[in-house]
Amino acid sequence: MPVGEFFEKGHYFHLPDSRLFAFAGLWERWREGDGVVESCTLLTTEPNAEVRSVGHHRMPALLASEDAYARWLNPEIIERGGLDELMRPMADGVLSLCKAEG
Repeated sequence: MPVGEFFEKGHYFHLPDSRLFAFAGLWERWREGDGVVESCTLLTTEPNAEVRSVGHHRMPALLASEDAYARWLNPEIIERGGLDELMRPMADGVLSLCKAEG
């Protein structure tokens, strides 16, 4: 699901041009006994300068282009090596941040 911002330690982070992006995540479904278990997780990476500036030690891995979405969702990529580039923090200076009101 595309998002426009994320929240960490009282600050909102977004792309300056208000472009939508997605979080890199994993989803799995398996059977346990008679039931089906579905689980998901958002992947994190080292923080870039903006996220680090508010005192956070990690940030979500962000997918910010059609190419990144397509690569992340490509069922033919089964080894992590093909996705390592997508697991890096957003470049320093790319994200805008603003303090949350209140």
